Amino acid sequence: MTGFGSASAEFDGASLTVEMKSVNGRGFSFLFKAPSSLAPHEEAVRARVTKSAGRGRVTMNVSVEDARAAGQVTLDVERIRAVLDEWEKVSGEIEYGNRPAPGDLLRIPGALKTAEKPPLEPPPPDVLMDAVERALAGLIEMRDREGRALAADLRGRIAALTEALDEAERLAPKRLERERERIRAAVEELAGSGLDDDRLARELAILADRRDVAEEIVRGRAHLEGFLAYLELPAGEPVGKRLAFLVQEMHREFNTLGAKANDPELSAVVIEARNEVEKLREQVENVE
Repeated sequence: MTGFGSASAEFDGASLTVEMKSVNGRGFSFLFKAPSSLAPHEEAVRARVTKSAGRGRVTMNVSVEDARAAGQVTLDVERIRAVLDEWEKVSGEIEYGNRPAPGDLLRIPGALKTAEKPPLEPPPPDVLMDAVERALAGLIEMRDREGRALAADLRGRIAALTEALDEAERLAPKRLERERERIRAAVEELAGSGLDDDRLARELAILADRRDVAEEIVRGRAHLEGFLAYLELPAGEPVGKRLAFLVQEMHREFNTLGAKANDPELSAVVIEARNEVEKLREQVENVE
């Protein structure tokens, strides 16, 4: 599932920012982008994220900004004196007696020197891990919100499939009755008055057995009930693969229903149900 989380922390006059994002994906992958000074902590961070994220492609960006004050600024007196000495020589030759103003001296390249700051030490491990925890919590919260919305969508599709099975169950007997009448009329036309009622009854019974969809409806309902039961499991319980299996079985049952339909109304119901199953399959790919 998709998610995003970020957190910041301060240490020794510097600031640390952790940003995490996750996108849908099969399995789990983790990409750690951080200054080289944090490389020793990558495995600990990876282990912590893996424990909570579980699935998807997670990318973490860690940035460190040196917020310490600049080093002490001093005047390069020797450089300024050398420039003034040259000025005296030149001004005497061209008879220009005005000395440079203080502001002019400060604009001399190199007149001001800024002491270099000491190298920034990497953030302490506890500061890094605290920021990781807070960013991870934000990411998980966003994923949970998406998960609740996804579960609501899945329940809606299961309700639609339940209605489809109810409609198939309602249409099935009528379809068989129409099929019986059609075959009876065809046989009577071919056999004339010599129709054997017992044989016709046997043939119709065989036809009814071949066209019977009761088993598919029963199994389909069982798959739908199982699907809903998995959605009720506690948060964090991995159910993605089990839901995917049930969707595969639903697809099989509705395919068989379609093959046995031989009726425009029932076929229309099955087509709509297949569309719902396909949408269900796409959504289940996002479930851990």
